[in-house]
Amino acid sequence: MKYAGKIWGCGIIAAVTILIGGACAKKPADEPNVLKFPSDSITELNIFYDEEEITFYKSSDETITVKEFMTDCDKRYFASVKQQGNSLQISEGKKPLFKSGFHRYVEVYLPDSYSGSLGVTTTDGDINLSRTVLDLESLRIDSTSGTVTISGASAPSIYLSTTRGTLKLGKIRGGQIRLETTSGELKCSKMEGTISYTTTSGNAVIKSAAGSGVYRAENSGKLYVSYEKVDGDLSFYNKNDKIELLLPRGLEYELRAVTKNGTVKAPLSDGMLVEKGRIEGDVGDRPTVKIELESKNGDIRVEQ
Repeated sequence: MKYAGKIWGCGIIAAVTILIGGACAKKPADEPNVLKFPSDSITELNIFYDEEEITFYKSSDETITVKEFMTDCDKRYFASVKQQGNSLQISEGKKPLFKSGFHRYVEVYLPDSYSGSLGVTTTDGDINLSRTVLDLESLRIDSTSGTVTISGASAPSIYLSTTRGTLKLGKIRGGQIRLETTSGELKCSKMEGTISYTTTSGNAVIKSAAGSGVYRAENSGKLYVSYEKVDGDLSFYNKNDKIELLLPRGLEYELRAVTKNGTVKAPLSDGMLVEKGRIEGDVGDRPTVKIELESKNGDIRVEQ
């Protein structure tokens, strides 16, 4: 699978319709630079910008449309387009040497029928997918400090990352779901799949989860996850901060919860090992999954 981090060779521009708007203004022009591509010829779309805000919309036809609004409509600042086979790459154009006052933002229109892969990368720009619902082969979003907003997305492979920005997620459904932050924040309403979450010092709140997962906070950052359904093992590690896990009623599992300098609260059953900073044993007569939680300096709370 090709992703947004791919290094592109010489692209071959296929037969596409490219419409270029020519209006200029002191503010982003009402008539943007417009790029149109037949969606049935594209199975991989990658978009690269810097500080520009990118907003996705539902297309009214069967074309992938990109609109660039900018204060200076010089063609040198228009997007660079490369197409190789069914793979399309759109990258930001140049900026003025003295770019004070120059502003550009981007709108992308995707038809419901588009089910290929999508990769979007920005540095400081926000990525807004709240106005459309995605059903894709794969989804990859990379942001440094912008806010990534997704209302709904499903794909066999999902990768979402931010360095110090925010991931604001609605309903996310995938086979493999990778979430990575450095100090960024993760907020999710509902997530289903095999989840892999890693952070250095960011907070994470997942209000409703289903599936299995591995969660790691290498330094700090609160971890709060509420599972409605567990069909695989769960593992949590948070070096210096709190872990809160809510489990569905009726789930039977093998539990290991250990913290060196914090406290542990968890459901208890006969025969469980209960010591200061440690609870281990089976919850229920027939455990179906393993659940492990570990911290050095944080508290652990498990509720059911």
